[in-house]
Amino acid sequence: MVSIKPLRVKATNRRVLHHGRDFSHLRHEIPAVNRRLSKEYKQHTHWDWKKRLWYVWVLVPLLLLVVVLNTPWFTVKNVIINGVSSGQTEQKIKQIVYDVMSERRWWLLPQSNIFYFNSQETRQRLGREFYSQSLVIRRHWPNVLKLDFMQSLIVARWLNGNKIYALDNRGVLVQELSASDTGNKSLISIKEAGVKVHDLGETVVAADVVGFLKDFYQKWQDDLNKLPFDYVLLDSGSLPTVQIYSGNWYVYVSVREDVAEQITALKRLLNEKIGRDMDKLQYIDVRFGSRLYYKLK
Repeated sequence: MVSIKPLRVKATNRRVLHHGRDFSHLRHEIPAVNRRLSKEYKQHTHWDWKKRLWYVWVLVPLLLLVVVLNTPWFTVKNVIINGVSSGQTEQKIKQIVYDVMSERRWWLLPQSNIFYFNSQETRQRLGREFYSQSLVIRRHWPNVLKLDFMQSLIVARWLNGNKIYALDNRGVLVQELSASDTGNKSLISIKEAGVKVHDLGETVVAADVVGFLKDFYQKWQDDLNKLPFDYVLLDSGSLPTVQIYSGNWYVYVSVREDVAEQITALKRLLNEKIGRDMDKLQYIDVRFGSRLYYKLK
């Protein structure tokens, strides 16, 4: 039996190429390879310069924009306040805005610049001092800020201890006032019995009570304008009865009864019963229709 062995091919010298010459160690010197490498190197270098030029085209306009934005032309020069109840309130709001403008945003950008002004921070600070149903802050280019407040109608001063608040027609405290802010004679002074702590935006009295007192005050001014209307003493536990103080005497009225009827009864009693004894008068009670009561000192 004949065994067949695998044919083994004798290894040839791999270094021997055409005509017995070996070019493997000179491969990098072949002219075609040199041209290809040279071309690749040149293209890569050319692409680097394009990228650098692109960076220049992007960065230079950005730098110019930053320079323009920080020019004095965009520094806020005027703050306009709309929708507030008094000049003192307007000045206080402006002071808060100027305080924000004097600071830097992110410890770097001046907020006196209209672009960097922080509206959200301004809203928060104003919210701690004032209550408003709506506040819109607008930037009017290039250097004017405009604050538009929408407030309910302020009808009274709410007196609580040594605190004075502005009270709107909903019975909500909308602003804390200073002791000297008493120039508006159209506002009723309502003194709360006892001393309580209140927050801005808090409802301290029902809207219908406020409406009654507003109407009563107006009717008093029309029919009893020779008598001073000093303030209303309101105790939430005694409602619907409130006391209207006029000099050294006061009158009991009911916020559930008709305004005109109680004013008419008060006027008739003063004319028919009190007359010249006004100095001796302690109080009058007109809460019960035709049954009128009064007391002299």
